[in-house]
Amino acid sequence: MRSFLVAASFLFVAGLLFSTATTAKPVANITTMHPHQFAHVVTDASVPVGWTSFCKAQPAECEAGRKSEETIAIDSQHKEQLRQINSLVNREIQGVGDDDHYGIYKLGIINWWTYPDDGAGNCNDYVLLKKKLLV
Repeated sequence: MRSFLVAASFLFVAGLLFSTATTAKPVANITTMHPHQFAHVVTDASVPVGWTSFCKAQPAECEAGRKSEETIAIDSQHKEQLRQINSLVNREIQGVGDDDHYGIYKLGIINWWTYPDDGAGNCNDYVLLKKKLLV
């Protein structure tokens, strides 16, 4: 299991590096763009409430790590490992809403993010587990 987690961590970093390398580039000449092509910025976005609560409950999971300068090529083997982690989590975790699972609305909580340690969770819980397996 440890070797799987190490491999999954490697893939996560590789995926981050790959996505950074393939991110859309800025437009060279912005004066040729029409002003209605982008939404008007009204205010800064805030952090999701669920993430804030998760970090308060598990601060070690939210500490910023060191950034790596290493570049990793995503070959077919790495893509397959990413697919395996994605499939594993999607297959093993039963989808269930936070209120049905934890009764959060009765507790006055609007959104709850946590690891699906009991085999059930919603989309946020899926993401947290995939991140943990990959990092």
